[in-house]
Amino acid sequence: MNRTMDLILTLRQPVIIADNLGGQNHTASGDVIPGSAILGALASAYISRHKLGRDAHKDEGFRHLFLENSCRYLDALLSYDGIRLVPIPLNIEMVKGKEAWVSVFDKDADQHGAHKKVSGYILPEGKTKVFKPKKEIFFHTARHLNGLTGKSEKDEGHVFSYEALAAGQTFISRIIGSEEDLNTLRNLFPETFKLFFGRSRTAQYGCCEARFSKPEPVKVAEISGNEIILSCVSPTILISENGNPMTTQKAITDQLSDQIGIKVELLKTEDDKKLPMMISRTETVEKYNARWGCKRWSEQAFSPGTVLCIRVHDEAEKKRLLGFVASHGLGRHTGEGAGELHVWQDANIQSRIQKDLDFSGDIPPMPEEAS
Repeated sequence: MNRTMDLILTLRQPVIIADNLGGQNHTASGDVIPGSAILGALASAYISRHKLGRDAHKDEGFRHLFLENSCRYLDALLSYDGIRLVPIPLNIEMVKGKEAWVSVFDKDADQHGAHKKVSGYILPEGKTKVFKPKKEIFFHTARHLNGLTGKSEKDEGHVFSYEALAAGQTFISRIIGSEEDLNTLRNLFPETFKLFFGRSRTAQYGCCEARFSKPEPVKVAEISGNEIILSCVSPTILISENGNPMTTQKAITDQLSDQIGIKVELLKTEDDKKLPMMISRTETVEKYNARWGCKRWSEQAFSPGTVLCIRVHDEAEKKRLLGFVASHGLGRHTGEGAGELHVWQDANIQSRIQKDLDFSGDIPPMPEEAS
């Protein structure tokens, strides 16, 4: 039976998680520490502690933990009061000029006035605010290097900038695997230890203080009825039998049906339009492979926040679906955090968001961090 264990990361330095935005002289940062980076950092620590060097792939323990998808290393997301936040589903929008929220799936959503999409993160249960990771911009200078002399030229150079996740915030990753595998990972490290992520780790960036929680049984959501709201927590990469990317409504329900072995039906709105109850956004996913020294191929994916309302036909199918979502990912690269889904235990997500919204991203410190 699978277990789950949190990896709690407190940023002691700004962390640069480069994304596809920015320009020639500016590097923009993403909002999360990807599961692929979590896997890579722990794999590097394993190699160092066992002195495996470039022959790490020959070690049976290394292959099992990091190359054979025996464990899932989920994205490290912003946390609040020790709880890992989740992206706001795309059906939840803010009414313009008011501190009110609506679900566009509701037939009376337009009666509240015009509304707009808002990005951010919320607590998975209970009353919540909207949170955004706090970021900072750092400027640096670089001198031009003369290719003939190999020396820098005093009067030649340029200015460049980094956007980074600000120090002091706490992010939580989740690792899912057997109890034996999770304990093997925990025993590699002391109670608290350092991990480094992102760019410029040898300079002033990237240091995180890390600690593991104790492995616990995977928590399966409890839902009444056969209608379920799912949303993507991380990019979800689906491909056809021919290897082509799929980002259609039918693709995600078909993949759920095929992987779980049940019949999944996409619900439709109750108004006259009878539109499918799914809102999606797509993005291009690129990962960097440090061993290769270059980026991997790019892939199309459903973006975090993509949401759909589905129906299963009986309690047995619902149990299988909820168990699958709790332990497994959907699509490709699930061992690196892709394809994580979240089950919303109440349909009225918008009613849980408090009016005094926090758009600053200035997250109060965790109790153990407070001075």
